[in-house]
Amino acid sequence: MSDDALLLAGLQQLLKTQRTAALGTLTNRGLPFVSMVSFAARSLDPEKVRHLLAAGI
Repeated sequence: MSDDALLLAGLQQLLKTQRTAALGTLTNRGLPFVSMVSFAARSLDPEKVRHLLAAGI
């Protein structure tokens, strides 16, 4: 199994079992900002992950 296939399998497992993720961005001053976001996957295709809530928890 290739490295990409292993990474994809791991990502699909996370999408099946988790409903929150950490979203890291930079502020307008270049400072790091991390918040927890909720998401729902319409399918197990990682391309189709939809963020529902981008507020800090």
